[in-house]
Amino acid sequence: MLSGRLLAALVFLAPIGLVACASDEDGAPEDVAASSDAISGAVAVGAELVTTTRVNLREGPSTSDGVLLTMPSGARVTAVAATATDGYYQVSYNGEVGWAFGAYLKATGADADDADDDAPPPVSGSFNGRKFSNVTMLWQGNWSYLVRCDSYSRAKGRVVFFCDDRPSRSFVDDGAWIAVPRANFSRSMCGDSARVCKGNTCIVAKIVEKSVTAGKWEGSTAVLKALGADTGFSGCSSSYGTATGVTVTLQ
Repeated sequence: MLSGRLLAALVFLAPIGLVACASDEDGAPEDVAASSDAISGAVAVGAELVTTTRVNLREGPSTSDGVLLTMPSGARVTAVAATATDGYYQVSYNGEVGWAFGAYLKATGADADDADDDAPPPVSGSFNGRKFSNVTMLWQGNWSYLVRCDSYSRAKGRVVFFCDDRPSRSFVDDGAWIAVPRANFSRSMCGDSARVCKGNTCIVAKIVEKSVTAGKWEGSTAVLKALGADTGFSGCSSSYGTATGVTVTLQ
């Protein structure tokens, strides 16, 4: 018969063992070699990729970073950054931006690796709607700037968009999104995507906002970066980030 002291020790240790086995990860192991059809090297920002198995979407590019969600096999994601970090690519999935292990991502087109370098990069969706040419795209800001300098966001203590009053910080800072000039905006545009291009460089962005200006468009850091513009701020009246000669095509 176990002594009272030994029995108490076993009861105390049992939950610890159970906790140690728990895991919130549901994706495939991230220590495998890439298959022949997996992506490698740089990809076009805005390119559509597809998962080849269940893949963890992480907060950062390592297994030590938390899992935002697990994407199903066959999920279509959009590349947010061109290059990988330690084998992980930054992608957007259903409005959530995170990092996915590249061994489980492949291009949607069979001939993607043989594409003409001078052709526009592949983008997801069909864009046959209204086209705006020679657009000026301004940087709207990141989370820190908007919470500090935008009156609506400052009052709430979080970023507030016209189309979404509770976007995640990762989406605001790393996602591809735009604001449509108020002269061209309608509420029905909320949540739609647009193809934003400068020359042969394109990115797909989500419409989340009505611009405070009548005729100028605004975009996120990811959008301005894709268009070749640097962004930043040192104060509310000293932000920078502008791209000219931009073409925006709606769905």
